Amino acid sequence: AGRDHSAVIVFTLSGATSFPSAAYTVMSEGSRSFKDIRIAAAGTGFYNQGTRWGDYSWAVLDPNQNRFWLATEYVPPVSSQTTDGTKNWGTRVFAVDGRS
Repeated sequence: AGRDHSAVIVFTLSGATSFPSAAYTVMSEGSRSFKDIRIAAAGTGFYNQGTRWGDYSWAVLDPNQNRFWLATEYVPPVSSQTTDGTKNWGTRVFAVDGRS
């Protein structure tokens, strides 16, 4: 939890209408539920199966601010993928204010 008692969850969001995307949600101090899901990096295509998924998600509180550093997997633009297209996953790292 942040200094103001906020909390953050980071995850990959995917479904019938969305490609695997880096997403998160925030619970502010005094709230009883998390806010709407936000997309930090939209996925750009389907995941090519064959490798594990989910090993690279984490959240850590920045000790100097009420900010969280988050990371999770998603399908990045083709320019960031392997040239043979077999490993099309990427890890997105980003910061979120605990009051967001």
